[in-house]
Amino acid sequence: MDKAGWKKVFLTAKEWGLNHLRFHSWCPPEAAFAVADEMGFYLQVELPIWENNAGKDDAVLRFYMRKPIR
Repeated sequence: MDKAGWKKVFLTAKEWGLNHLRFHSWCPPEAAFAVADEMGFYLQVELPIWENNAGKDDAVLRFYMRKPIR
């Protein structure tokens, strides 16, 4: 989604009185962060660490913690 799409999402959220959105188990693209910065909107991004392997399997942790390829 491009910046215009994210602006629409965040404006709608603000109309409902929200000042943040939670991204549970995924991370939005950079366009979302750029628009959030411009609008003063908070993004809470969380890793999917509820799986049984989280904390037990080094390969899974490395996958979760890797930086996205640009």
